[in-house]
Amino acid sequence: MQASYDLLEAHPDSGEAHGWLGKALAVQGRLDDAINHLNRATLIDPEQADWWLELAAIYHNNGRREQEIETLRAAVMAAPSSCEVHYGLGKAFQRDGFTSEALLYLKQAARLKPGDPEIILTYAQVLRDLGHTSESRAVLESSRSKWMHHPELAFEYAAIAQIQEDWDSVLPALELAARADKARPEWRLRYAEALLEDHPDGHPGRKTLRAAQAMEILDLVMENSPEDSRSHFLMAEALRKQGSTVGHWICIGSWPISCAVNRTSLPGRLTAD
Repeated sequence: MQASYDLLEAHPDSGEAHGWLGKALAVQGRLDDAINHLNRATLIDPEQADWWLELAAIYHNNGRREQEIETLRAAVMAAPSSCEVHYGLGKAFQRDGFTSEALLYLKQAARLKPGDPEIILTYAQVLRDLGHTSESRAVLESSRSKWMHHPELAFEYAAIAQIQEDWDSVLPALELAARADKARPEWRLRYAEALLEDHPDGHPGRKTLRAAQAMEILDLVMENSPEDSRSHFLMAEALRKQGSTVGHWICIGSWPISCAVNRTSLPGRLTAD
């Protein structure tokens, strides 16, 4: 903190000095003083996006959404080449339900920083919400090389492919997301649901294989969340599709006790954890 004051004393007309002091004051909870210095920084050095973003963050964290958006609007005008301010404004509009407004700024952010996974995902989501599914899919398709390290992109791609009823694309994308090291439970549950849905290629052998794959994924969910009712009912459906009527009812009846299929036993034979 003292270093920030010393910097300001030595350079009273420095936007950087006011900006760093504003950041330090915000950390200490002295928000009015922080806002004053950050405002001063944006006036002296308007093309420096960091101070606009710091100011917007203070407003956001304190529920002052209108001032947050006003600040980001000004930032876009003052620093038009900053990806971060375009993305910040687009994200704020998306959060508040102004999807059409969000699209303009997210599109520009994607142009300014192509390949950024977070921007790609948000941009694709807004396109989807506006009904531009083909455009959304194309954005995600162009980032396919990043899916392995950013499986949230694969999950969003699967959602688009499902809207388009392209099942050949849905399942591989969901599988990548569901089998990722840090897969979210929702991704695994959605993959299991997709495996258990009736598909146009409804060959009995494929149905049985998909049911077995669903049980494998559901075991992972139930291992970490044994009382999750959705996973139990999906497990019951997987057993039913494998022809195990008894196992179907045992699994439903075992909730909230976790049930898992003994892979070495006959179909339908269960072991309770």
